Parts: sequence; structure tokens; C-alpha cells
Amino acid sequence: MSWRARPGSGTTLRPRVPLARRGHRVGGMSIGAAIAVGAVTGLALGIVVSVTTDIPLAPEIGLLLGAVAGWLLRRNRA
Repeated sequence: MSWRARPGSGTTLRPRVPLARRGHRVGGMSIGAAIAVGAVTGLALGIVVSVTTDIPLAPEIGLLLGAVAGWLLRRNRA
């Protein structure tokens, strides 16, 4: 952990907290990126399911399920 001075406070130091500890990034990937990767993966699987089984709306359902899975897997669990 590194330390830095607060702006305008003289010599008072506070720890610099990495982004991962602030909640912006989880597991080395931002939550938005995880949602996007999940959505693309779900869409691809939905297209495969749609072509092989002729299930209506499979790509859309895969897109939604993939996005939700990406969000659930990368969110902060308090």
C-alpha cells in the first residue's frame, strides 16, 4: 500500500487505496466489462441453441442471461 499527502493539508498522509478495494474493479476486470463479456458469450450460445433446436428468442434470452451472469459473478459480495 502506498501513501500520499492530501492536497492542501501539508504533511498529513493517507493510504492510497487501489481501485480493486474501492469497488470499481473486481477480479481484475471492471463490472461493465464483465457484463459485456457475459452478454456476448450468452448471445453466441443463444445463436447456437437457436440454430440447432429452433427455439424462438434463444439469442435474446442468451444475451440477457449472459449479462446477468456476468454481473452476478463480478459484483462485490458484502
